Amino acid sequence: KKLKKQEKTKKAVTAIKSDALFKKIMQDEIAAREFLEYYLPADFKQLVDLTKISVEKESFVEDDLKRRFSDIIYKIKTKDNEEAFIYTLIEHQSEPDYWISLRLWKYMLLLCERHIKDKNKLPLIVPLLVYNGKRQYNSPRNLWDLFTIPEQAKKLMTGDYKLIDLHAMSDDEIRKKNHL
Repeated sequence: KKLKKQEKTKKAVTAIKSDALFKKIMQDEIAAREFLEYYLPADFKQLVDLTKISVEKESFVEDDLKRRFSDIIYKIKTKDNEEAFIYTLIEHQSEPDYWISLRLWKYMLLLCERHIKDKNKLPLIVPLLVYNGKRQYNSPRNLWDLFTIPEQAKKLMTGDYKLIDLHAMSDDEIRKKNHL
């Protein structure tokens, strides 16, 4: 039992070291550009200038998950000179994380919140997950698959919100809804 525990610890340390090496390599502008050139969606690559990449120092990974995940955020410019961000999450585990899609959304929303001061538009954000586990990756690849009715969740959460504009209603129209 002790031998199994030591072996598991050794594997975890090896995974963390290899992920730390990957993160260090990905902070190199040339390596990052090559990686992104290969893995970014083609339509997004047409919008951005990959010759101008900078690594952001801020991290959005929660403290209690720092041993499991690390993140790299690249700031790049679009061809229209707007900001865009590529959020790369490196998984330090050999097991897929069922809730990673939700966690990625959370981190992307935190990145958006950082940009709401003095801005009228949010930057583009591309989430990338680098997985280095031994098992086949089988976690949901998008937020919607985490819901009991994925298509309804996607429709409700990505469509326009329902606006009930009392200001635009006449008094008669409001009175007709007297139960309100």
